[in-house]
Amino acid sequence: MIVHSWQRHGYDNRLPDIWPPNPLLGDPADLAALSRLCAENDILFGVHDNYIDFYPDAEGYTYDNICMSPQGQPVKAWINQTHNAQSYRWRPDRFQPFLERNLALIKEGLAPSASFVDVFAAASPMDFYDREGNFHPASETRQRWGEAFATIRETFGGAPTVSEAGSDALIGWLDGADCQFLQLGEKPQRYQNVVSCEDWARVPWFDAVHHSRFSLHGVGYSVRYQGGRSRDRNGINSDDYISAELLTGHALMTDWLSMTREAVRKHWLAQDFIRARGLDDIEAVEYAGGDPRRLIVRWHSGATVHINRSDSDWIVEGRVLPEFGYLARDGEIESSIERIGGVIAERSSAPGRFYVNGRGFDPAPELGIEPRARAVEYLGGRDFKLIVDWRAEDSTPEELRVFTHIYQPQVSRLYTTGWDSGGTPETPTTQWQGVMTTGADWVLTVPEECPAGEYEIFTGLYNPRNRARARLTGDEAADRRYRIGTLIVEAAAGAIRNIRLDVSNVQPPPASRLNPAKTPIDFGECRTHGALRGEVKDGALILTPLPDGEPFLALLRLDRILGRPAKAAAIHCLDRTGKALGPVEFEKRADGILGLAFDGLTFAYRIETTP
Repeated sequence: MIVHSWQRHGYDNRLPDIWPPNPLLGDPADLAALSRLCAENDILFGVHDNYIDFYPDAEGYTYDNICMSPQGQPVKAWINQTHNAQSYRWRPDRFQPFLERNLALIKEGLAPSASFVDVFAAASPMDFYDREGNFHPASETRQRWGEAFATIRETFGGAPTVSEAGSDALIGWLDGADCQFLQLGEKPQRYQNVVSCEDWARVPWFDAVHHSRFSLHGVGYSVRYQGGRSRDRNGINSDDYISAELLTGHALMTDWLSMTREAVRKHWLAQDFIRARGLDDIEAVEYAGGDPRRLIVRWHSGATVHINRSDSDWIVEGRVLPEFGYLARDGEIESSIERIGGVIAERSSAPGRFYVNGRGFDPAPELGIEPRARAVEYLGGRDFKLIVDWRAEDSTPEELRVFTHIYQPQVSRLYTTGWDSGGTPETPTTQWQGVMTTGADWVLTVPEECPAGEYEIFTGLYNPRNRARARLTGDEAADRRYRIGTLIVEAAAGAIRNIRLDVSNVQPPPASRLNPAKTPIDFGECRTHGALRGEVKDGALILTPLPDGEPFLALLRLDRILGRPAKAAAIHCLDRTGKALGPVEFEKRADGILGLAFDGLTFAYRIETTP
């Protein structure tokens, strides 16, 4: 566990003055308690640190500690827009005393078992000049950065060192890093590498060389991996993201937005298989049938993973792998996302435990409302109307407002070109049904600072009470915005002459990867549309539902689960500590199947059995 936002003056502000922890986030004792909790559960714990950005209001800031350009100008680093604070790049040969000061404070206050230093693995070691105009080669930068990680490891008693967006430049000094897989495209866009190519597919080339030498975590911070796409369909908890983690054998990554259900789900689904890959190495990668989107990855240990990243089903050993499905096996350990009875489901098993998820519960269900741009009416000058039809199968529980974002594709993470608009629909969204239209009485104006060109149009609904955006149906981009077309602003002789709409870039809504009909899925040992984990402990079967869910029924075959003839003698509900709270009614069927209703509130259930 890495805590990224904890520093005394806030995230990426007034560095390197980071201690004590930010009082606005809690008492320092709370952070220390989190470190102890991780240690008790065999989880590495560390905090985010940074020695690339030096802020002028920090103690010890002078030009003597800053990289200079060949022209003698201080080299700018990160700009903190929240605080309007510009940092400057640390001289690699000058930050060591500040690092050692902070390490001593962190060690005494938090007793970490890991560390994270921002940027170093993401940036190539660079040449630099000092204040006197002396030239320092990139090889010196690499040496100084590497020595920093050696110092951290030694100070923290051999604790693993990790950094951001790891490349191979610091292998030998650095133990690992978060991985940052980006999309490829022909046009500049934020979190996208510009590569002109006919086609591309993701393959585990880096891990084929470095897997056990350099530990990569996840396949990207969610927003970076998404690259402008939907978090629900392409983000950190999606089948897309998880299948990429299984493709590479990377340590599973989660984030604070995933707490608690999605973090537990990913752990139950794939942690047993992934943890065994830590010191394993890839032996071979095969394109099944020559298709680079249907991959078979074989590991030295004998583990094998089939990953389907093509857009059609792939049948492997009688199992149906949909797009982003996989089948991973390592001896008695198995993990999969597959299609069972026509429905996408997931499961895993390891000695003494199993997990099944029929995907009948959606933590953030879509509203049956899809926005579609009907037309743009040009009014002359810089004015126009954007007419949007909202195809509403559902109304909303509360009155929501329309937001519209009209922006050129974002390249810089700091600067955007475009503007926001929106308003309150004439018919309240609580009364929407059928096709509802907005925009006929809303005049939009292209701001003077926005030049002619193409602007992507995103729209959606938000709650004015808390600014929360509704999840709708449509071509979803990041942050629950829905792409409805491109606004083309045409100019001549320095003046706008026409504004028109192009909807050719809008994609239809993808099919659901969940189980909205709540069809019971037959996993063999269990039949359910719900999600649960079973573990055999002290002769009893402990069933734990995936947290933060809803009630569901599970039909259990105890003989298959336990590997012996068994009948339920008693069932008790348990609290988080394992304490029994009372008996639970259950159903014994004539065919030997046990029916158990999970109430959506109980933490776990213990089943005592007899032969």
